[in-house]
Amino acid sequence: MSTVTPADFEKEIKSAVLKNIYYIYGKDSGRVSSLSELVRRKYLGKNYTASDYSRIDGKSFSVSEFCDTAEVYPMFTDYNFIEVNDLNAEELNAEEMKLLMKTIDAIPEQTVILVSITGFDVKAGKKTPGAKNKKIIDAAAKYGTVTEADLRKPSEMYRMIMELASSFGSSINRQNAEKLAALCLGDTL
Repeated sequence: MSTVTPADFEKEIKSAVLKNIYYIYGKDSGRVSSLSELVRRKYLGKNYTASDYSRIDGKSFSVSEFCDTAEVYPMFTDYNFIEVNDLNAEELNAEEMKLLMKTIDAIPEQTVILVSITGFDVKAGKKTPGAKNKKIIDAAAKYGTVTEADLRKPSEMYRMIMELASSFGSSINRQNAEKLAALCLGDTL
């Protein structure tokens, strides 16, 4: 369906639109984590627990286990919510990729898949992702939503720092917020 900016992604998550797959990646791992949390809360509610969804680590990713999990009908929640963290498709063989793509192409309507990448660079320092990761990103964009959380510029980040301080009942002046943003190199983590 779409590839959107993180700001548009936040708006979409707050809307009533439901999708079956979300793919969130980028150099700003803090923002990737916060966007992932928004998705979890949308489908699982604010008081969800670890038993309400399946979390699969990409480092020990088993395509057959993932496919089996995607077919499960939810018992105690409205959705069969699966989060896959750090799925590096470049490490999958051709047969595994074929099976994974077949599952993504036929996600059951009760299943929601969240792929969040926080532990490696999908683009591997290049302008575009590797071929296998791009194939998954394209499929996720076709059936759901993809967003890339790039590092923010200090000139954009200082406002967020000032708002965050204010939300905690404190304050920080613009000059200090800009210095802090520069020290963080645009990474919200």
